[in-house]
Amino acid sequence: MADFELIITEVTEKGSFYCLAGWCPIRKRMVRPLSYGEYWSSQQLQFPKSGTYVRPGHKVRFSATESRATGDFPHQTENIIVDRQIRGIIDDPSFSWFGDGAPDTVENLQDAFSGYLKNENLRNGVFKRNFVPAGSISRSLWGLSLKPSSFQFREDLNFTGKKQLRAEINDMNGCYSLPVVAKDLLENYRSAGINAIPPLLPLKGKLHIRVGLAQPFDNQPDKCYLMINGVNW
Repeated sequence: MADFELIITEVTEKGSFYCLAGWCPIRKRMVRPLSYGEYWSSQQLQFPKSGTYVRPGHKVRFSATESRATGDFPHQTENIIVDRQIRGIIDDPSFSWFGDGAPDTVENLQDAFSGYLKNENLRNGVFKRNFVPAGSISRSLWGLSLKPSSFQFREDLNFTGKKQLRAEINDMNGCYSLPVVAKDLLENYRSAGINAIPPLLPLKGKLHIRVGLAQPFDNQPDKCYLMINGVNW
């Protein structure tokens, strides 16, 4: 089995389970470790010796059961099947989201997804329901470098009429509205509401925004919709 050490870049909610992804500094690539091909439970994300839960910025070691990627593109670009045991968590306070050893970033969403980004409509100057066509030979995970003034949280209704945490990204190509699926942000949102989220972010410097693609929905198998997987700085 091939051993990997990743810098965890995002922990996102997938129903009652979680999806992990991280940057491999040796291979200079993103990896989405899947626990024997499945998502991770809350118990699996807790390191038993310390009780620490895996979060962005942690270095995590695990073993891949297969060296080849799995699934369909674009997710096949990063997917790796691993065993069910997280082998170690290193909390590195000196880790930086920018500079040497940090995950790569770009400055606009089109570059993040190899020029495949599309959207279903433009409303009040904001691109809605942004997606990459399923099967595209593209990344499904990447980082975006933006000023805090180019990023804003919003609350909106989803397709079922339920309130949802979203964010608007302003890059050189336009303004995009994306749903937020980051575990830490959603936990804050559910406990304290939308007004608790903006104060968490810095006013200056740069944000390292994690963006990713959802798996195609059963009723829309040809589209992988864009999501906010995390915000770091």
